[in-house]
Amino acid sequence: DLTERLGAIGIDTKKIGLVPNAVEADFSGDVTDEAVGKLKSTLDIPTDHTVVLAVGRMVYVKGFNYLLEAFARVIGEIPDVTLVLAGGGMLLNEMKELAGRLGIGDRVRIPGAVMRDEVPVYFKMADIFVTPSIRHESGAVDGLPVVVPEAMAAGLPVIGSDLSGIPVLVRDGSNGALVKERDVKGLAEAMKMLIRNPAKRRAYGERSKQIIKNSVNYGNIAGYLSTLYREIAQNRTPAEDITPFEID
Repeated sequence: DLTERLGAIGIDTKKIGLVPNAVEADFSGDVTDEAVGKLKSTLDIPTDHTVVLAVGRMVYVKGFNYLLEAFARVIGEIPDVTLVLAGGGMLLNEMKELAGRLGIGDRVRIPGAVMRDEVPVYFKMADIFVTPSIRHESGAVDGLPVVVPEAMAAGLPVIGSDLSGIPVLVRDGSNGALVKERDVKGLAEAMKMLIRNPAKRRAYGERSKQIIKNSVNYGNIAGYLSTLYREIAQNRTPAEDITPFEID
């Protein structure tokens, strides 16, 4: 998305390389079942519920209001599912009020800001991750939220908006589902599809984990940047086959 914007103002896009946000390959790998059980108990989530998770700042570009509207459609058909919407920000109270107005307050957990060391536990607890980002009327938009590779490293299928940097890592029908921004019906259908199909969730989640393990992790990205800087420092044009990641 940024490359296209730069190209529109005359920058040579052939000189632009794409480096995605990366995470530790074993993100959430050391989280215990005990820690997950404790968090579920704290949030009062029934043990037999499918958990849909969204994490981020409570700001407009995150699109969480559309997620809440979509989730209201989901629980009209599927009773044993809970949405966890974690994060702090200026819209926190507004999101709580919206959940109440939609009549889904008892099925949504909005714990507010989450400490950094708690984040891996939230991902380990979840079955599905959703990032419903939008382009705000002001032009503001997410790039590639770091929660996307975090969710993938935790082995989760990802439902995301087909917007900005999200499609760099979320591939529709491979490790998740892409929907148009602000598409409440599309979000609801994607959630229902994955909630009803545990086998597909596992397959998508495993694909997500492999992408991070094999490619989009700190080690690989650091190696790419190191090679790139050395080429530039020696006044050489970086080889086109030096790439930071490969997921296809």
